[in-house]
Amino acid sequence: MAKFELGSVLAEALGNVSETDTRERIEYLPLSSLVSDERNFYSIDGLEELAANIELVGLQQPLRVLRGEDPYYVIVSGHRRAAALKILAKEDPERWKTVPCIVERPAASPEMEELRLIYANADTRRMTSADQAKQAERVSELLYALKEQGVEFPGRMRDHVAEICKINATKLAELKVIREKLIPNWRVRWKTGLLSHACAYKLAQQSEEVQEQIFAASNPENISEWRVDSYAKTVGKLLHRDCQVSKPGECLYAKSLIAVELGPGYHGCSNYRCCKECPDLITCKDSCPNVIDVKSAKKAAQKAKRAEEIKAEKARSAQLEGITRKIWTRFGELRREKGFSAKEITELRGDQFFPFYRGEEWHEQMEGPDAKITEHTAVPWTNSMQADDVEKLIKTADAFGVSCDYLLGRTDEARIEGPALISVDDRYPKEGQYVMAFTRWLVPVPSVYFRAAFMDCTEKSVGNTRLKGIEFWSPMPRLPDGRKWPGQETIEEIVKK
Repeated sequence: MAKFELGSVLAEALGNVSETDTRERIEYLPLSSLVSDERNFYSIDGLEELAANIELVGLQQPLRVLRGEDPYYVIVSGHRRAAALKILAKEDPERWKTVPCIVERPAASPEMEELRLIYANADTRRMTSADQAKQAERVSELLYALKEQGVEFPGRMRDHVAEICKINATKLAELKVIREKLIPNWRVRWKTGLLSHACAYKLAQQSEEVQEQIFAASNPENISEWRVDSYAKTVGKLLHRDCQVSKPGECLYAKSLIAVELGPGYHGCSNYRCCKECPDLITCKDSCPNVIDVKSAKKAAQKAKRAEEIKAEKARSAQLEGITRKIWTRFGELRREKGFSAKEITELRGDQFFPFYRGEEWHEQMEGPDAKITEHTAVPWTNSMQADDVEKLIKTADAFGVSCDYLLGRTDEARIEGPALISVDDRYPKEGQYVMAFTRWLVPVPSVYFRAAFMDCTEKSVGNTRLKGIEFWSPMPRLPDGRKWPGQETIEEIVKK
């Protein structure tokens, strides 16, 4: 667009279009005669490293200078190289007495002179973002000054500035934002190269208040582009939020919370409208003083809740301990009833590879009322099963409505035979099953379930009377020695028919 036109305008304005002038000659000038241009604004750093490089491989590029007041020459390009050479000359003045230079002829105006200085340096040095911003600002001023003097620059001035400074238009726009919007505290770090261009641009896009809060609350040494985004969102949430506790209006503790939130660790203060809503309020040392009453109430509630939990835990422990003690006592009773020693019952189980047997005296003590049993004591038939596991087995069997024997595969009879009352709404007995039927007043009646009804099974009317108002029932246990319930034989005959 305007790039080639600008090049020709500058070349003409700078006086570099004749054939003679393009054949530049190198002259060796005394180092002591070279002086810096007062208009040079570029930072001069890394001189020791540059001096060591020049001493090793020599000066690879001559300096560009203009004639000044005799006998001095003003440096146009090569200020860092000249400064490095002066360091070397202190140790070896003879070697670095003269310096190769290209003497340029003066430009048409001081503005052109300075513009040539910038143009010559734009490609030859590594600049910080701050240097580039200052360079762009100065180039813009010079171009507008030249425009007032009658020099025409076709196209957009922004494109000319970008071309001379050797940066793209996007970065030029970002530098303008940084130069105009970045607050002084961050600007100092940016100018000294301690703040990257990306961070500076991100910060400059925030309001001054947000920038100030981030600088005050965060660690400037550890700032990064992604942190700026995160911090800005956090500060934006906390600033100007309404007080939820005492007074209507803006939260006066917000800035203190910003310091906490942007400090070390994770706090999550910005996720809540007020400290009173924070789940960590009780343990937080940085909470708002206005929520002290809420904090005290929550502490008291938590303390009471913990006391209830401890009470429940103790009750649970006592329950499990009771189950374990009952199992050990019953185990001892059965062992003695059948005449087994502790060692015999251990061997009978097949524990020869597991050191479960600890002596008769130990087993006697565990089976007695003074045994030292806790909720974690193993039950007597295994060293890995505790009362909690026993309870889980029982709960599983109850949930399925079967016996533990059925659950463990010891029997194929799934139904629980026992005295527990069963609602007829939940389940009916099997056909021909002997049960104890209960009326709504819990009056027990020996009966049999026959042809979808509860039948009286007493000797008076065997299987003849249908009982009314039965709401619960319970299986009747089997009688020992093959004995039968009254009327059982008659009912069995009826069932067969």
